[in-house]
Amino acid sequence: MNEQAEESGAMIDEKLLEAWKQEQRFFHLRGLARFLIWLVAMVLVDFVIDWQIFFRSRWEAPGVLLLILNLAILSWVLWREWLRHLKPFDSLRVALEVENKHPELRSVLVSFTQLKDFDAKEAQASPALLEAMRKQAILLTRPLDFREVVDFRQLKSIALVSFASIAIFMAISFEWQEQMGLLFKRMLGENLEYPTETRIVSTTGDKTIKSGDTVTISTRVEGLIPAKGSLIVRFESGEEKSLEKPVNGTNYSWELPSISERLSYYVEIGDDRSDDFTISVSPTPEITDTSILLSYPEYLDQNDSSADSLNLSVPQGTRIKWRLQCQPAIRALKVTWGEDALDANISVSGTEAVFEMTADQTAKYSFHWTEKKYGFEYDDIQHLVRVVPDRVPDIELLEPLGNGVGTVDKVLQLVAKATDDHQLADATLLYSINGGEEKRIAMGKLSGTQKEIRYRWPVNEKLKEEEKLKPTDKITFSIEVSDRVPPLGSHINVSATRRLTILSEEGYLAWFNNELDAQREIIVKARDSEKRATSEVSKLKAEEKKE
Repeated sequence: MNEQAEESGAMIDEKLLEAWKQEQRFFHLRGLARFLIWLVAMVLVDFVIDWQIFFRSRWEAPGVLLLILNLAILSWVLWREWLRHLKPFDSLRVALEVENKHPELRSVLVSFTQLKDFDAKEAQASPALLEAMRKQAILLTRPLDFREVVDFRQLKSIALVSFASIAIFMAISFEWQEQMGLLFKRMLGENLEYPTETRIVSTTGDKTIKSGDTVTISTRVEGLIPAKGSLIVRFESGEEKSLEKPVNGTNYSWELPSISERLSYYVEIGDDRSDDFTISVSPTPEITDTSILLSYPEYLDQNDSSADSLNLSVPQGTRIKWRLQCQPAIRALKVTWGEDALDANISVSGTEAVFEMTADQTAKYSFHWTEKKYGFEYDDIQHLVRVVPDRVPDIELLEPLGNGVGTVDKVLQLVAKATDDHQLADATLLYSINGGEEKRIAMGKLSGTQKEIRYRWPVNEKLKEEEKLKPTDKITFSIEVSDRVPPLGSHINVSATRRLTILSEEGYLAWFNNELDAQREIIVKARDSEKRATSEVSKLKAEEKKE
């Protein structure tokens, strides 16, 4: 009896093992079907992305990266939809699944599985009770097929989807056999292109132009030639334009006027697209640093100075030396100075230009640059050097205030104020007797830009014997000043002229008395006027008190 029970128990174990194998077959078939669906879907998505996006946009994305992405996704699908469901044989787990399928077993199969190797003596359990449970389990499971826990009908839908996806893949591979083959080669890293009906044979390609120039982009095509082609332009500033042009034979041509910034472009004609190309703009040379040395004429007695502005105001005769730092590098710099032109000295690196001129008159000047790398030429705006001429000095005779009289012993106290815009040089007294020849007396050297001149002139003492003054003579005089403009004495100015009439002592005394009487009369008149004003004021104050 025990041997029969053991055989029946072994039969249950075999049926549980068969149920597990059936379950594993189910998981294999389902996992395979889902994996195939994902595989076909990934290949078709790769085909669309690589052909219609990467290739048409000429995006240089390595196919190997696409392959790695696919392998990563498919590895995840393989684990999630297949491998993670494959579990080692566990009789208790399978028994639970059978119990779920046949609830009438009422946990007898699970109990049998748990207690089949149970030693009743060691656990001091009832052997009769255990034997009764085993018999009941054997009795209830004998007619059952444990493999029914797996329903293969669940695979019908997924199998149909899998076969349909394979059929679609076969149809697409047949229709686009060459393209599909190129897809796999591109995914393995080969740089191949898909065939197109329209083939762009040549384009202008990369080009460098002068800033502000017009660029012409030309394309020639073969195969199917559409009526129009498109040029897509992306400017460095972010602006994007799409320009259409009709075909001219097998050529298409676009003009982009006044280009001043870098741009990229590509051409789309029919089902073909060119690579991305770049139009680079050689920038106008710009001055990054300005150093100007001003060397003044020697007579000004001024130290050299510097400036950093291209518009200058300098004294006449100043030697100007320009030192310009510029970017980008230049090959040549021609300077137009009024009607003249000169070439600047250019450093080996092409980033420094040096030239110098003497400023004799106000002039406008401008630069004509030749860029170093490509030889493009650029004109620049005009600048100005304003030349300030050296003005003649100014002289004002302060004393005497006007014409006067005196005896032969008259001593004049001359006071004058001299000014100049740069440097004074000499002062000279000019005089003439009775309208005769003008004579000169040196008054001394001057310095600075402003000077008060004081000079004591005993008139007769300074005259020669034959020039000695006598009553009735008239002597006119003025002061001449000069600055340091070479040749010395060429830049002069003369003060107002004064006249001195020589009287005898009796005549001078009579003149003096007349002048004294005149002054007294003026004083009396002033005093009388003051008295009248005081009286009027007193009357007004009295009237105010009465009111």
